Amino acid sequence: MHRSKYYPRLFIAATFTVISLWKLYEPVPPRPQEKITQETITPVIKNFPENVIKRNAGTGWKMMNLNESKSGEDFCALVPFHSTTGKSAIMCVHTIRDMVSNAIRQNKRWNDCDPLPARWNAAKTGAKNEVYVEIGANIGSCVMEMLMSTDANIVAFEPTPRNYQLLSRTIYLLGPEYQQRVALFPIALGSESVKSQVFSAEGNMGNSVVGKPIKDFVNQQVNEPVDIYIERMDSILSHKISIPLVKLDAQGFECQILDGMAHETAADIHQIKFEFAMEWLKQHNCTDLLPRLRNFGFNITDDKGGPIASDVVDCGVCDVYATKK
Repeated sequence: MHRSKYYPRLFIAATFTVISLWKLYEPVPPRPQEKITQETITPVIKNFPENVIKRNAGTGWKMMNLNESKSGEDFCALVPFHSTTGKSAIMCVHTIRDMVSNAIRQNKRWNDCDPLPARWNAAKTGAKNEVYVEIGANIGSCVMEMLMSTDANIVAFEPTPRNYQLLSRTIYLLGPEYQQRVALFPIALGSESVKSQVFSAEGNMGNSVVGKPIKDFVNQQVNEPVDIYIERMDSILSHKISIPLVKLDAQGFECQILDGMAHETAADIHQIKFEFAMEWLKQHNCTDLLPRLRNFGFNITDDKGGPIASDVVDCGVCDVYATKK
């Protein structure tokens, strides 16, 4: 679930005009048809490691099944995605005006994902049961980057139905060398197994918040809530697996996710890339996120590697890393 760090709160509150709002929400104009091709290489099939997933279904949900992932074509625009390593594939994005989808249309990628492959490669050990975990996958820009630029097996969670449908459709359209490396779950992670709702902001489907609406800016509209399911992370992933890297983007729901992560699961994680957004954390009573991560044995640093000793990052919205000591 992405939310842009490029929404400066004060600037938007002071200067957002009727014209800019119209630009944000107007239908995406048609573009000349671009020829889109998949990579033409001999696929190397890598089997998903055994004993990583404890269970693949629960009350009201089940893990992605490629034979049932054809939905989404009615509101899916196919565009090229180019990874940092030069590999490319087609990707489903929203047909409505949406921040991440628009960026991928224009730039053929979402730049927030660029640091992930290097961090994965630096942390991985080569263990047979090694996985990259993404919590809040949105439409899959970082899943695609990791598929194209690394050899990682991936466990991804995305509870917002429209985002999930696009991501599952993208995976359905990939070759088997990519498909078999992904386990995709249509659920949120939290502290207990419950049914809840998700609220998605217009113009930014990445700002989909569990349990309550939180706007990027005052005048933003929020879509009607949609029912979702929440599960504990330690009920889905096995203990004693290797997790070199987690990407966590949960719109303030991070503390509930940590509460559903047993110490045995946390011990398997080497590094977490997460978004620190105080307004979202406050509304979910998660202002102690950094101390909680330190209690799991992580050091906190900024995206340049500089240590963060305080319990709050004075940045509005920014990327932060938690790395094992």
